[in-house]
Amino acid sequence: MSTGELFYTYIDECKQNYLTQVMDGEGKDIFQEYSITSLTFPQNSYQEKLESEWKKFRNKYKFESSKALHFVDFKKLLLSEGQNESNPMYSYFLEDEVFSVQKLKEFFTDLQKILDDNTFFIVHTDYYWEKGWYLTKRNNIKNNQFKSKTSRNIAPGILNAVPYVAMKRHLDSLLLTLLKKDVIGHTNVPDGRYLDEEMPKKIYTKLRFDADGKEFDARTDLKKAYNHTVAIGSDNVRQDVAVEVLDEIRFIRKEEVGSKHTPSHCGLEIVDFLCSMIAGETRLEEYKKIHSDLSVDEGEFLNIKFEDGEIVKFYDIVMERIHYKTMNFLKY
Repeated sequence: MSTGELFYTYIDECKQNYLTQVMDGEGKDIFQEYSITSLTFPQNSYQEKLESEWKKFRNKYKFESSKALHFVDFKKLLLSEGQNESNPMYSYFLEDEVFSVQKLKEFFTDLQKILDDNTFFIVHTDYYWEKGWYLTKRNNIKNNQFKSKTSRNIAPGILNAVPYVAMKRHLDSLLLTLLKKDVIGHTNVPDGRYLDEEMPKKIYTKLRFDADGKEFDARTDLKKAYNHTVAIGSDNVRQDVAVEVLDEIRFIRKEEVGSKHTPSHCGLEIVDFLCSMIAGETRLEEYKKIHSDLSVDEGEFLNIKFEDGEIVKFYDIVMERIHYKTMNFLKY
Protein backbone atom coordinates (compact mmCIF):
# COMPACT_ATOMS: atom_id res chain seq x y z
CA MET A 1 0.00 0.00 0.00
CA SER A 2 1.17 3.50 -0.79
CA THR A 3 2.06 5.78 2.10
CA GLY A 4 1.31 8.93 0.11
CA GLU A 5 -1.69 11.26 0.18
CA LEU A 6 -5.01 9.43 0.36
CA PHE A 7 -7.99 10.27 -1.85
CA TYR A 8 -11.56 8.98 -1.88
CA THR A 9 -13.15 8.31 -5.27
CA TYR A 10 -16.94 8.04 -5.31
CA ILE A 11 -18.43 6.49 -8.44
CA ASP A 12 -21.88 6.12 -9.99
CA GLU A 13 -23.34 4.90 -13.27
CA CYS A 14 -25.95 6.33 -15.61
CA LYS A 15 -27.91 4.62 -18.35
CA GLN A 16 -30.47 6.38 -20.51
CA ASN A 17 -31.75 9.69 -19.13
CA TYR A 18 -33.94 12.69 -20.00
CA LEU A 19 -31.97 13.48 -23.16
CA THR A 20 -33.03 10.11 -24.57
CA GLN A 21 -36.67 11.09 -24.08
CA VAL A 22 -36.09 14.43 -25.82
CA MET A 23 -34.44 12.78 -28.83
CA ASP A 24 -37.18 10.17 -29.07
CA GLY A 25 -39.84 12.89 -28.87
CA GLU A 26 -38.17 14.80 -31.70
CA GLY A 27 -38.04 11.71 -33.89
CA LYS A 28 -34.27 11.29 -33.66
CA ASP A 29 -32.49 7.95 -33.61
CA ILE A 30 -31.80 6.97 -30.02
CA PHE A 31 -28.94 4.89 -28.69
CA GLN A 32 -28.24 2.53 -25.86
CA GLU A 33 -26.14 4.39 -23.31
CA TYR A 34 -23.96 3.70 -20.29
CA SER A 35 -21.69 6.09 -18.44
CA ILE A 36 -19.54 6.13 -15.33
CA THR A 37 -18.80 9.30 -13.37
CA SER A 38 -16.38 9.62 -10.47
CA LEU A 39 -15.67 12.41 -8.01
CA THR A 40 -12.28 12.27 -6.29
CA PHE A 41 -11.69 14.12 -3.03
CA PRO A 42 -8.50 14.60 -0.99
CA GLN A 43 -9.03 12.74 2.28
CA ASN A 44 -8.13 15.66 4.55
CA SER A 45 -10.51 18.23 3.08
CA TYR A 46 -13.20 15.58 2.59
CA GLN A 47 -13.20 14.48 6.23
CA GLU A 48 -12.42 17.80 7.89
CA LYS A 49 -14.54 20.12 5.73
CA LEU A 50 -17.00 18.50 3.34
CA GLU A 51 -18.44 15.89 5.72
CA SER A 52 -19.07 18.58 8.34
CA GLU A 53 -20.69 20.96 5.86
CA TRP A 54 -22.80 18.18 4.41
CA LYS A 55 -24.08 17.17 7.84
CA LYS A 56 -25.09 20.79 8.58
CA PHE A 57 -26.75 20.96 5.17
CA ARG A 58 -28.78 17.82 5.90
CA ASN A 59 -29.67 19.02 9.40
CA LYS A 60 -30.88 22.38 8.09
CA TYR A 61 -33.59 20.65 6.06
CA LYS A 62 -34.16 17.97 8.73
CA PHE A 63 -33.56 15.02 6.43
CA GLU A 64 -33.53 11.63 8.12
CA SER A 65 -29.95 10.96 9.16
CA SER A 66 -30.10 7.23 8.44
CA LYS A 67 -31.41 7.48 4.87
CA ALA A 68 -29.54 8.28 1.68
CA LEU A 69 -30.64 11.27 -0.39
CA HIS A 70 -31.74 10.47 -3.94
CA PHE A 71 -31.60 13.63 -6.01
CA VAL A 72 -34.02 12.46 -8.66
CA ASP A 73 -36.71 13.05 -6.02
CA PHE A 74 -35.60 16.67 -5.52
CA LYS A 75 -35.53 17.33 -9.27
CA LYS A 76 -39.12 16.11 -9.60
CA LEU A 77 -40.14 18.86 -7.18
CA LEU A 78 -39.09 21.49 -9.74
CA LEU A 79 -42.41 20.99 -11.54
CA SER A 80 -45.70 21.84 -9.85
CA GLU A 81 -47.16 18.53 -11.01
CA GLY A 82 -44.52 16.71 -8.96
CA GLN A 83 -45.09 18.70 -5.78
CA ASN A 84 -47.27 16.22 -3.92
CA GLU A 85 -47.13 13.57 -1.22
CA SER A 86 -46.13 10.83 -3.65
CA ASN A 87 -42.63 12.32 -3.55
CA PRO A 88 -40.75 11.26 -0.38
CA MET A 89 -39.00 14.67 -0.23
CA TYR A 90 -42.19 16.72 -0.53
CA SER A 91 -42.85 17.06 3.21
CA TYR A 92 -39.41 18.56 3.89
CA PHE A 93 -40.31 21.67 1.90
CA LEU A 94 -43.66 22.44 3.52
CA GLU A 95 -44.18 25.69 5.38
CA ASP A 96 -47.51 26.03 7.19
CA GLU A 97 -48.55 22.88 5.30
CA VAL A 98 -47.96 24.57 1.93
CA PHE A 99 -45.16 23.57 -0.44
CA SER A 100 -42.48 26.28 -0.50
CA VAL A 101 -40.72 26.78 -3.83
CA GLN A 102 -38.52 29.36 -2.10
CA LYS A 103 -37.28 26.73 0.34
CA LEU A 104 -36.48 24.41 -2.58
CA LYS A 105 -34.52 27.25 -4.20
CA GLU A 106 -32.57 27.72 -0.96
CA PHE A 107 -31.83 23.99 -0.93
CA PHE A 108 -30.25 24.02 -4.40
CA THR A 109 -28.44 27.31 -3.67
CA ASP A 110 -26.94 25.80 -0.50
CA LEU A 111 -25.91 22.74 -2.50
CA GLN A 112 -24.33 24.96 -5.14
CA LYS A 113 -22.24 26.74 -2.49
CA ILE A 114 -21.01 23.48 -0.95
CA LEU A 115 -19.83 22.17 -4.31
CA ASP A 116 -18.20 25.48 -5.22
CA ASP A 117 -16.35 25.71 -1.89
CA ASN A 118 -14.91 22.19 -1.83
CA THR A 119 -12.00 20.48 -3.58
CA PHE A 120 -12.58 17.58 -5.94
CA PHE A 121 -12.09 16.59 -9.55
CA ILE A 122 -14.33 14.69 -11.94
CA VAL A 123 -13.64 11.91 -14.44
CA HIS A 124 -16.42 10.92 -16.83
CA THR A 125 -16.60 8.00 -19.26
CA ASP A 126 -19.52 7.53 -21.65
CA TYR A 127 -20.40 4.81 -24.16
CA TYR A 128 -23.24 4.66 -26.64
CA TRP A 129 -24.22 2.04 -29.18
CA GLU A 130 -27.06 0.84 -31.37
CA LYS A 131 -29.21 -2.19 -30.72
CA GLY A 132 -28.47 -4.95 -33.19
CA TRP A 133 -29.17 -8.47 -34.30
CA TYR A 134 -26.84 -11.34 -33.47
CA LEU A 135 -26.81 -15.11 -33.82
CA THR A 136 -27.36 -16.98 -30.57
CA LYS A 137 -25.76 -20.22 -29.43
CA ARG A 138 -27.61 -23.19 -30.90
CA ASN A 139 -27.41 -26.97 -31.00
CA ASN A 140 -27.80 -27.22 -34.75
CA ILE A 141 -25.30 -24.80 -36.29
CA LYS A 142 -27.03 -25.13 -39.66
CA ASN A 143 -30.17 -23.60 -38.20
CA ASN A 144 -29.43 -19.90 -37.71
CA GLN A 145 -31.27 -18.42 -34.75
CA PHE A 146 -31.28 -14.65 -34.43
CA LYS A 147 -31.81 -12.78 -31.20
CA SER A 148 -34.21 -9.88 -31.46
CA LYS A 149 -32.53 -6.50 -31.74
CA THR A 150 -34.75 -5.30 -28.91
CA SER A 151 -32.16 -6.77 -26.57
CA ARG A 152 -29.99 -4.14 -24.87
CA ASN A 153 -26.88 -6.32 -24.80
CA ILE A 154 -25.37 -7.62 -28.00
CA ALA A 155 -23.93 -11.16 -28.11
CA PRO A 156 -23.27 -11.54 -24.36
CA GLY A 157 -21.97 -15.04 -25.00
CA ILE A 158 -18.88 -13.69 -26.79
CA LEU A 159 -18.55 -10.00 -25.88
CA ASN A 160 -17.60 -8.31 -22.63
CA ALA A 161 -20.49 -6.41 -21.07
CA VAL A 162 -20.47 -2.65 -21.59
CA PRO A 163 -20.05 -1.89 -17.84
CA TYR A 164 -16.82 -3.91 -17.90
CA VAL A 165 -15.56 -2.04 -20.96
CA ALA A 166 -16.56 1.33 -19.50
CA MET A 167 -15.02 0.64 -16.10
CA LYS A 168 -11.72 -0.42 -17.66
CA ARG A 169 -11.64 2.81 -19.65
CA HIS A 170 -12.70 4.85 -16.64
CA LEU A 171 -9.98 3.45 -14.41
CA ASP A 172 -7.41 4.24 -17.10
CA SER A 173 -8.69 7.83 -17.25
CA LEU A 174 -8.71 8.09 -13.46
CA LEU A 175 -5.15 6.82 -13.22
CA LEU A 176 -3.94 9.24 -15.89
CA THR A 177 -5.56 12.08 -13.96
CA LEU A 178 -4.14 11.09 -10.59
CA LEU A 179 -0.65 10.67 -12.04
CA LYS A 180 -0.46 14.28 -13.21
CA LYS A 181 0.96 17.22 -11.31
CA ASP A 182 0.17 20.91 -11.71
CA VAL A 183 3.21 22.83 -12.94
CA ILE A 184 3.16 26.62 -12.72
CA GLY A 185 5.98 29.07 -13.36
CA HIS A 186 8.49 26.62 -14.85
CA THR A 187 11.04 28.28 -17.11
CA ASN A 188 11.02 25.62 -19.84
CA VAL A 189 7.41 24.41 -20.12
CA PRO A 190 4.05 26.20 -20.19
CA ASP A 191 1.80 26.06 -17.14
CA GLY A 192 -0.31 22.93 -17.09
CA ARG A 193 -0.77 19.42 -15.72
CA TYR A 194 1.95 16.90 -16.55
CA LEU A 195 2.46 13.20 -15.92
CA ASP A 196 4.86 12.79 -13.00
CA GLU A 197 6.79 9.53 -12.54
CA GLU A 198 7.07 10.27 -8.82
CA MET A 199 3.29 10.36 -8.31
CA PRO A 200 2.78 6.62 -7.60
CA LYS A 201 4.78 7.12 -4.39
CA LYS A 202 2.77 10.18 -3.42
CA ILE A 203 -0.91 9.32 -3.91
CA TYR A 204 -3.44 6.50 -3.70
CA THR A 205 -7.23 6.31 -3.71
CA LYS A 206 -9.99 4.16 -2.28
CA LEU A 207 -12.89 3.57 -4.67
CA ARG A 208 -16.50 3.62 -3.45
CA PHE A 209 -19.18 2.63 -5.98
CA ASP A 210 -22.87 3.42 -5.52
CA ALA A 211 -24.58 0.01 -5.45
CA ASP A 212 -28.01 1.41 -4.65
CA GLY A 213 -29.54 1.86 -8.10
CA LYS A 214 -32.90 0.22 -8.80
CA GLU A 215 -31.39 -1.47 -11.84
CA PHE A 216 -27.86 -1.94 -10.52
CA ASP A 217 -26.81 -5.23 -12.10
CA ALA A 218 -23.22 -4.60 -13.11
CA ARG A 219 -21.34 -5.35 -9.89
CA THR A 220 -19.63 -8.48 -11.22
CA ASP A 221 -18.49 -6.75 -14.42
CA LEU A 222 -17.30 -3.64 -12.58
CA LYS A 223 -15.35 -5.64 -10.03
CA LYS A 224 -13.82 -7.78 -12.77
CA ALA A 225 -12.67 -4.63 -14.57
CA TYR A 226 -11.05 -3.38 -11.36
CA ASN A 227 -9.37 -6.73 -10.68
CA HIS A 228 -8.03 -6.94 -14.21
CA THR A 229 -6.67 -3.39 -14.00
CA VAL A 230 -4.71 -4.04 -10.81
CA ALA A 231 -3.61 -7.46 -12.13
CA ILE A 232 -2.33 -6.45 -15.58
CA GLY A 233 -2.57 -2.65 -15.69
CA SER A 234 -4.83 -0.42 -17.78
CA ASP A 235 -4.54 0.49 -21.46
CA ASN A 236 -1.97 3.17 -20.67
CA VAL A 237 -0.78 2.62 -17.11
CA ARG A 238 1.57 -0.14 -16.00
CA GLN A 239 0.41 -2.83 -13.58
CA ASP A 240 2.87 -1.96 -10.82
CA VAL A 241 1.62 1.63 -10.89
CA ALA A 242 -2.08 0.71 -11.07
CA VAL A 243 -1.87 -1.59 -8.06
CA GLU A 244 -0.01 1.09 -6.11
CA VAL A 245 -2.51 3.87 -6.83
CA LEU A 246 -5.82 1.94 -6.77
CA ASP A 247 -5.94 0.81 -3.16
CA GLU A 248 -9.33 -0.93 -3.03
CA ILE A 249 -12.90 -0.91 -4.28
CA ARG A 250 -16.08 -1.25 -2.24
CA PHE A 251 -19.71 -1.27 -3.30
CA ILE A 252 -21.80 0.82 -0.90
CA ARG A 253 -25.43 -0.01 -0.14
CA LYS A 254 -28.05 2.60 0.70
CA GLU A 255 -28.15 1.33 4.28
CA GLU A 256 -24.58 2.59 4.74
CA VAL A 257 -25.25 6.17 3.56
CA GLY A 258 -26.44 9.02 5.78
CA SER A 259 -25.15 11.51 8.34
CA LYS A 260 -25.90 9.02 11.13
CA HIS A 261 -23.27 6.62 9.81
CA THR A 262 -19.50 6.73 10.16
CA PRO A 263 -18.33 7.31 7.51
CA SER A 264 -21.40 9.04 6.10
CA HIS A 265 -20.38 8.47 2.45
CA CYS A 266 -21.72 11.89 1.52
CA GLY A 267 -19.58 11.61 -1.62
CA LEU A 268 -22.05 9.05 -2.93
CA GLU A 269 -24.95 11.46 -2.47
CA ILE A 270 -23.05 14.14 -4.38
CA VAL A 271 -22.10 11.86 -7.27
CA ASP A 272 -25.72 10.65 -7.35
CA PHE A 273 -26.74 14.28 -7.91
CA LEU A 274 -24.18 14.98 -10.64
CA CYS A 275 -23.85 11.71 -12.57
CA SER A 276 -26.94 11.94 -14.78
CA MET A 277 -26.50 15.69 -15.23
CA ILE A 278 -22.93 15.30 -16.49
CA ALA A 279 -23.97 12.43 -18.76
CA GLY A 280 -26.70 14.63 -20.23
CA GLU A 281 -24.26 17.42 -21.08
CA THR A 282 -21.62 15.05 -22.49
CA ARG A 283 -24.11 13.21 -24.66
CA LEU A 284 -25.72 16.44 -25.83
CA GLU A 285 -22.35 17.72 -27.03
CA GLU A 286 -21.79 14.49 -28.96
CA TYR A 287 -25.29 14.10 -30.38
CA LYS A 288 -25.38 17.68 -31.66
CA LYS A 289 -22.63 16.64 -34.06
CA ILE A 290 -25.22 14.26 -35.53
CA HIS A 291 -28.40 16.32 -34.98
CA SER A 292 -27.56 20.02 -35.03
CA ASP A 293 -31.25 20.90 -34.70
CA LEU A 294 -31.73 19.32 -31.26
CA SER A 295 -33.89 21.64 -29.19
CA VAL A 296 -31.79 21.27 -26.02
CA ASP A 297 -29.17 23.91 -25.20
CA GLU A 298 -25.86 23.73 -23.35
CA GLY A 299 -26.39 23.85 -19.60
CA GLU A 300 -29.85 22.30 -19.79
CA PHE A 301 -28.79 19.37 -17.62
CA LEU A 302 -26.27 20.92 -15.24
CA ASN A 303 -28.36 23.94 -14.30
CA ILE A 304 -31.45 23.73 -12.11
CA LYS A 305 -34.33 25.68 -13.64
CA PHE A 306 -37.54 26.55 -11.83
CA GLU A 307 -40.92 27.12 -13.44
CA ASP A 308 -40.69 30.87 -12.82
CA GLY A 309 -37.49 30.98 -14.89
CA GLU A 310 -35.04 31.31 -12.00
CA ILE A 311 -31.89 29.22 -12.48
CA VAL A 312 -29.40 27.85 -9.96
CA LYS A 313 -26.26 27.34 -12.01
CA PHE A 314 -24.00 24.33 -11.59
CA TYR A 315 -22.58 24.24 -15.13
CA ASP A 316 -19.39 26.24 -14.56
CA ILE A 317 -18.71 24.66 -11.16
CA VAL A 318 -18.86 21.18 -12.65
CA MET A 319 -17.21 21.76 -16.02
CA GLU A 320 -14.10 23.36 -14.53
CA ARG A 321 -13.65 20.28 -12.33
CA ILE A 322 -13.87 17.73 -15.15
CA HIS A 323 -10.24 16.73 -15.66
CA TYR A 324 -10.85 13.84 -18.04
CA LYS A 325 -13.86 12.83 -20.11
CA THR A 326 -14.34 10.46 -23.03
CA MET A 327 -17.32 9.81 -25.29
CA ASN A 328 -17.07 6.48 -27.08
CA PHE A 329 -19.22 4.89 -29.79
CA LEU A 330 -19.28 1.09 -29.75
CA LYS A 331 -19.53 -0.16 -33.32
CA TYR A 332 -20.25 -3.89 -33.20
